Amino acid sequence: MRVSCTAWHDWFVEGATSALFVDDRVLVMSELATEMLRLVGDGCDVDDLARRLGEVFGEPDNGLEEETRTRVLELVSTGVLQVEDVEAP
Repeated sequence: MRVSCTAWHDWFVEGATSALFVDDRVLVMSELATEMLRLVGDGCDVDDLARRLGEVFGEPDNGLEEETRTRVLELVSTGVLQVEDVEAP
């Protein structure tokens, strides 16, 4: 699964947290969500994102890949991220 940012505006980062304007709403991002947005950039594979988040935050109790996919889908539901299923070659 490939993850990328949607078209949002006015990303304000202060320290480890941030706020952004998306779909006529201002959303405040936690430290984890802010780091996810930094790491996603123009797009990346969700497994690569999980690995990179693990390097920053460590391994969560319920597994790095599962937790990352859950957090990605939460940000998809808010309109901040989008995903594309990519088939293996």
